[in-house]
Amino acid sequence: MHPASVLVLDSGIGGMTVVRAIREVCPGVAVTYVADDAWFPYGRLPPEALTERIRTLVAQGLERQRLDAVVIACNTATTVAIDVLRAGFTLPFVGVVPPVKTAAALSKTRTIALLATEGTVRSAAVDRLIADFAADCRVLRIGCPSLAALAEAKVRGLPVDLDRLRADLAPLSQADAAAVDVVVLGCTHYPVLTEELAAHFRPDVTWLDPALPVARRLAAVLADHPAAAMAERAAGPDVAWFTAAREPDPALLPFLASAGFGRAARWPATAVPA
Repeated sequence: MHPASVLVLDSGIGGMTVVRAIREVCPGVAVTYVADDAWFPYGRLPPEALTERIRTLVAQGLERQRLDAVVIACNTATTVAIDVLRAGFTLPFVGVVPPVKTAAALSKTRTIALLATEGTVRSAAVDRLIADFAADCRVLRIGCPSLAALAEAKVRGLPVDLDRLRADLAPLSQADAAAVDVVVLGCTHYPVLTEELAAHFRPDVTWLDPALPVARRLAAVLADHPAAAMAERAAGPDVAWFTAAREPDPALLPFLASAGFGRAARWPATAVPA
């Protein structure tokens, strides 16, 4: 048996919210993180291009090290690519799904807000989630083109542009916001902005993000992997890799350290989208 090794992949730092949950649930797992900032944000990419991009990064990760599982720490990428990835690789993949089922179980007003990228809120996967688990609820789908970028700025110590945040939430009327008692954060970047988002909802609202369920699913997957163990592993810092053709921003280092990463480095050069 060997200590489990996992690749976590997102377009930026949003997946760090998932990594924190993995550290809590699976403390013995070695985590390699790839922030695909060269292709940020994923929500703007055609599905075919995004699928091929993630397939390439996973293949490169497998060339560099042994992996026991891959976590696609992005709602958009999960929706678009995870079925293709599972068909194309032999190792297990864990994806991120908006916790609509949990939201429906918790909501007393039967009014739920789903904040996500524009691609996610329009996806057939979200249609199915709502039809299967929240058919008796009013689910307000709010496509948020700017929130991921605002979260990226915040973790670098920059002020959050509240005008852009308000613009993303503009489709949500005051009456609707007052009725919402559960907010589903449908992008792994968004928990970084919970404090700023809270000003637009009632104070007793319940906030849901998928990080902990993803970590628990990963633990179950690794438990079924006969060669991997969540045991003590050799000392050494986990590495956060960045794909952009520049050195990782030093302003990110405190945030990365808070998620258990000892250093940041550039991923081997890959194509940048036009």
